[in-house]
Amino acid sequence: MSKKIIITGCSSGFGKLAAMKLAKDGHTVIATMRNASSQNKSVADELNEYARKHKVAIHVIELDVTDEKSVNQAVTVSNNITNGFDVLINNAGYGIFGLTETFTIEESKKMFEVNVFGVLRMIRAILPHMRKQQSGLIINLSSGAGGLVFPFGGIYSATKFALEAISEALRMELKPLGIDSVCIEPGSYPTTDFGANMKMGDDDARIDSYGEYGQAPLKMMKGFGESMKGQEPDPMEIIEIMKELIGQELGSRKARTPKANVAEMLHGINAEKDKAQEQLATMLGF
Repeated sequence: MSKKIIITGCSSGFGKLAAMKLAKDGHTVIATMRNASSQNKSVADELNEYARKHKVAIHVIELDVTDEKSVNQAVTVSNNITNGFDVLINNAGYGIFGLTETFTIEESKKMFEVNVFGVLRMIRAILPHMRKQQSGLIINLSSGAGGLVFPFGGIYSATKFALEAISEALRMELKPLGIDSVCIEPGSYPTTDFGANMKMGDDDARIDSYGEYGQAPLKMMKGFGESMKGQEPDPMEIIEIMKELIGQELGSRKARTPKANVAEMLHGINAEKDKAQEQLATMLGF
């Protein structure tokens, strides 16, 4: 059955791939991104041309998840096109990577604005429509770092841990209303431009004060990249997970789906989380 889907962060990576694939599968897709008429115009044009060529429904809409006015305007414009939303895919996000002390509070706040508060803005804008129709699905793009913490990634992990907590709470709160909330936890997918969007610590003086050790994050990332050569996962795996989740019924979807390399370590952890959350939900009458 065709669904009305809105996706954030469609200028690259999973968002762009999802917009194309889900539209080709017959869904109506609202592909949102920042700077659709300037910095990301070439991507917007590519998506529009793809829609024309394949005769599919992709509507590119300007949306900045850090700006509540932009979010609300975009959702209003989108709703005029779709008359409701069946699926929200919160994909927009980025990472900062380095010695935790070397990130200023301002830089850390910027990432929380996108990875956490941006998601909340989208949820607040979309949920009234889903509640009205008594159905819907929220897919949050988390990370393997949403369940595991690695050195030099503490702040990024903090945003993803927060996202998972929000998603789990929504899962319990919205189930009686016919709405589901789930997380996808990708491992490292170099071909999704995540590395290109990765930011390092912004306090150069702090980095310098660490001496040679200040370069440890770069060395670790370089080593990890070398270890991945020849075995990089296909980002379409994540799009296939999205498709599966969209096709499943309320109550049958897993709360979290990890995929690829480091994220595969989460299966056991997630099983224990699921057991504990189910016990807690039962105690609370959910």
